[in-house]
Amino acid sequence: MASPPIAVRAGVKTRLQHAAIEDEIKQRVARELHDRVAQTLTGMLVELESFKTQPVGWEDVRRQLDSVQNSTRQVLTSLRQLLHDLRGEEPLGDTFVDAVGSLVSQFGEKTGISAQLTVLPGWPPELEPTSSVNLYRLIEEALTNVRMHSRAQSVTVTLQPHSDTELSVAVWDDGRGVDPSEARRVGLGTIGMKERAALLGGELRIASLPGGGTTVLAVVPTRIHTEQAPHVLQPADPVSEPAPSDGAASRTVAARAIRVLIADDQTLFRAGLARLLDEDPRVVVVGQAADGADAIKHAAQLKPDVVLMDIKMPGVDGIEATRKILEADPGVKIIILTTLETDSQVIQVLKAGASGHVLKDSSAQAIVSGIVAVMTGERVMASTVANRVLEMLTGTTTAKEFYDGLTTREIEILRLLANGMANKQIAYRLKISDKTVRNHVSNTYEKLGIYDRSQAVLYAVKKGLVEV
Repeated sequence: MASPPIAVRAGVKTRLQHAAIEDEIKQRVARELHDRVAQTLTGMLVELESFKTQPVGWEDVRRQLDSVQNSTRQVLTSLRQLLHDLRGEEPLGDTFVDAVGSLVSQFGEKTGISAQLTVLPGWPPELEPTSSVNLYRLIEEALTNVRMHSRAQSVTVTLQPHSDTELSVAVWDDGRGVDPSEARRVGLGTIGMKERAALLGGELRIASLPGGGTTVLAVVPTRIHTEQAPHVLQPADPVSEPAPSDGAASRTVAARAIRVLIADDQTLFRAGLARLLDEDPRVVVVGQAADGADAIKHAAQLKPDVVLMDIKMPGVDGIEATRKILEADPGVKIIILTTLETDSQVIQVLKAGASGHVLKDSSAQAIVSGIVAVMTGERVMASTVANRVLEMLTGTTTAKEFYDGLTTREIEILRLLANGMANKQIAYRLKISDKTVRNHVSNTYEKLGIYDRSQAVLYAVKKGLVEV
């Protein structure tokens, strides 16, 4: 078989280079927004909550603070969605039902097709993010097909429980219909919708007859999202305390206030969180650190029970500081505080030995609950995206399942590739042939459904194989 012309190969290479540059820019923008904007907004929230706890009688001021706090939360929510978009993730800004309702309404306005949403009793108030996004995109694609192919006068989207453990999403139209065997030819896009349903562990069915309209039905497992932070996800080894001797107080959570060290490079957030925690008699803030190096030093000097640790700090970051502190004193409990929730952060946190992960804009009560939980030997996690990670760590999901069927060698090559190594460099590092590397890369692309290096890098970042 003849090789493609040089001009064609050069064009493909140029497009790949442009895609890689574009992804790099997206990652850089995401980092800047996180470090310069999201951190500041989080600090503002903590300061506002701290001020509200003061015993003042100015109801008008309280109402104004409520308004400012709500506005700030809205900005932070929007910023989170933007950052997820830049990183290749697409959470919905509204609840799933609200988002679908807006989608259906806009569809009707733009197309003139009568469109309605029906939500039957038993549909959960909110789904976990992966289910929300994929079902939303599935509905979006089905509606696009209605607009392009059906010649329908009306369309109905129905959300309902399918069984005790399953949900169904149906998109029905009264259009001209089609022979199912011809669905692909006329562009119904069944492949993409089937992939989204399969990704959620479900299936897609299409019922259509010429002149009889079309129904697209997705049936998926129920995955409900409950935003309660922090929630105990995995018990650690039981902690047994020795009985007190010589009149010494027992070192249990109930015996005394839990000593807490706060490590964060944002002065505003650090000070505000300290004031909030001091309002709770169960904890006492014994010190504050402005970076990872300070955290290591203060942990050695102050002997805290729990360290609340930011990840991104100048010099020594939170991940490395966590490792160093635990090397010196394995008994210290460390909870990572982050502005955003991402797979890579969760993985790195757990690998470093931390006992939990909590979002910075969690309430003071939620953070204290997490502190108390880790002191009883449990791990806490506010991030819903960490579920699959914890399943792997607890043995309910294997590494191969977590990495979407990739073998150990393919994961190893993907990690090196994502760190910028060329195929020849990878071959030299692993002492295998260039052809073997190319075969593994090709298999990896096929398993993940991707087609270039830039997409492989994004996947590796999401899975925590590389740090951004």
